[in-house]
Amino acid sequence: MRLIQNKASDDHRTAVAHVLEGAEQISIAVAFLKEGGARIIGLLLEARLKQGAKIEAFLGTDFYITEPKALAHLLAIKKRFGAFEMFLANGKTATFHPKSYVG
Repeated sequence: MRLIQNKASDDHRTAVAHVLEGAEQISIAVAFLKEGGARIIGLLLEARLKQGAKIEAFLGTDFYITEPKALAHLLAIKKRFGAFEMFLANGKTATFHPKSYVG
């Protein structure tokens, strides 16, 4: 397991890419997902899936911040790779607000 640290020299994409590099099992949990972020993380996830990684993503939809196009983008990847599981949090009973990328 690798930890993302806030370093001035690394942007978020670079830090996440470093964590996912070479990972065989990846778990992601985020409170919100925007289309731009889905496109960035999608490229990283596809690269790992092509190398045989197993991925699970837990995505929040609270407050209507997660964009439908972001979900559609990841769903398209999921349809192409059986080793990619997606779960949407049910915000009816509690707020789902994690930020976790484990590789």
